[in-house]
Amino acid sequence: MTATSDLATLIILLKHKAIRLLRGAYSEVLVPMSIIEEVPTSSLDDALSEGWIQLMEADTNYLMRVDEAEARSGIKLSVDEEGCIALSLQYEAHPVVTSDRQVETVAELLGITTEGIPSAIIGASRSGMISEKESLKIFHEIYEDLLPGFGVEGIFLEMSGRKSSITDD
Repeated sequence: MTATSDLATLIILLKHKAIRLLRGAYSEVLVPMSIIEEVPTSSLDDALSEGWIQLMEADTNYLMRVDEAEARSGIKLSVDEEGCIALSLQYEAHPVVTSDRQVETVAELLGITTEGIPSAIIGASRSGMISEKESLKIFHEIYEDLLPGFGVEGIFLEMSGRKSSITDD
């Protein structure tokens, strides 16, 4: 399955040295060329050379459709976010991987599904790229930063369909 990813998702995964999760969850990930202003391509060198992340420019017609959806919703996205959604439309690359509610809203107006980082972690685990134990560890690292003291293990276990804690077997 081909997906697109927004800039915030890439930054979070790069910060946690977990960009490979996208490869485990999706066969290919399209990202707008405009991200190179925010993310040095050297941090994506392996993914780009392996071909599973592709930097692309969205066609103007698809960007205009995103602009129309923004106008209907009253939301104004960044150039990167607009490019991400436009690429999703242009190449039928669903889902858009994001944790931004505004991106989700505009994507949904255009009939595009969205998924968050937890879905990428679960997908990488289900594909066998990482173990269940490692998936929980990565989820905990990312979300403990964002939601300290919130009990993120229970949230992850519920999302992944697991009933109990993953132990250190």
